[in-house]
Amino acid sequence: MAAATRSMRVMVVDDSADTVQAMAMLLQLDGHEVITASSGKGALDLAPLFRPELVLLDLAMPEQDGYAVAQRIQRLPLRQRPYIVAVTGHGTKEDKRRCGQAGFDLHLTKPVGLETYQALVALLQTSRSLVEHSHVLTVRHRAVVAELMLAQLEMANIYLDSAAISSIPDSRISYTAHASRARERISTWLSGGTCSEERAGEVLQALQRLKERLSGKNQPAL
Repeated sequence: MAAATRSMRVMVVDDSADTVQAMAMLLQLDGHEVITASSGKGALDLAPLFRPELVLLDLAMPEQDGYAVAQRIQRLPLRQRPYIVAVTGHGTKEDKRRCGQAGFDLHLTKPVGLETYQALVALLQTSRSLVEHSHVLTVRHRAVVAELMLAQLEMANIYLDSAAISSIPDSRISYTAHASRARERISTWLSGGTCSEERAGEVLQALQRLKERLSGKNQPAL
């Protein structure tokens, strides 16, 4: 799997030293450049210099929780906005809603296996590389890809739910933009042929429902 994707710059943020070391080691073994931080302040100090493409961020941390850190990372003067993933033991619907409001791209509930990280990295590549390398994905990886697609679609709908109840025009526009970006990602990921065939129909139906919401049905007026 590692040979199928280019190296990525990944930032791992967690106040648990064991968790940080384990996640960093798994990603480094797959050839990625990894930097770690044990606090929100550390992550915000390192991000402008490291310029991460992917941020794996715990939610429950002292001083600044992951929600606040995610919001601040998005305001940093980075050349490219990183893909921000909540990696947490908090997996309720309310936790996911708060992640959507903070601008997270994806929510993963611990424990998260190596195959999930590998599949996520593959999905963050261009559609061209997905098409070129999709044949190397194992059956297990293709099943994990489907789960990641559905999790991304769930987060996109949370964005739209937040837009529907927000009274702040700029926030509503931002939430809808997040959902649109997620729709584009899923469309690209599906075009790469990486999803398991038995789950592709389920992903496609969920994507179609999201497109309908974005095109006007149940979409709040901006």
